[in-house]
Amino acid sequence: MNRNAFLIAGGSLSALAGLSHALMALAGAPAYRYFGAGESMALAAEAGSPLPAVVTLGICGVLVTFGAYAFSAAGVLKPLPKQKLMLSVITGIFLIRGGAVLLELVLPHFSSMRVPPQEYVFSLIALAIGMLYAMGGGGLQPEHGPSRSTNS
Repeated sequence: MNRNAFLIAGGSLSALAGLSHALMALAGAPAYRYFGAGESMALAAEAGSPLPAVVTLGICGVLVTFGAYAFSAAGVLKPLPKQKLMLSVITGIFLIRGGAVLLELVLPHFSSMRVPPQEYVFSLIALAIGMLYAMGGGGLQPEHGPSRSTNS
């Protein structure tokens, strides 16, 4: 698999995660509960507050933007501003979020706190996306132009 394919896969999964957040905003309180957004978000949605939908759609926008950066780096879209920096930041965000699975595995052994099973899945998805971005990150090198000789 070439590096562009890794970025396209990571970007596609980012966009899919964004779409899932848009659907969550439409579904409301039951989705907020299932996906672990917190009881306060679910109660606010039930009370008719626009805040949960605004926050969730904001996350959707961020995830779609992450996907756009991956597609841009893969050459599917035009170059975006600060592309190399942003791809590094995005990769870090997904890897850190995915790394939470380690805490989720250890935490129940040291406290009474229980981690819902879907949280493991969400962390592993984030880890997989981060790894795809990382594996595609090497494709961010500039195209090889005329070589410069270091020999005099």
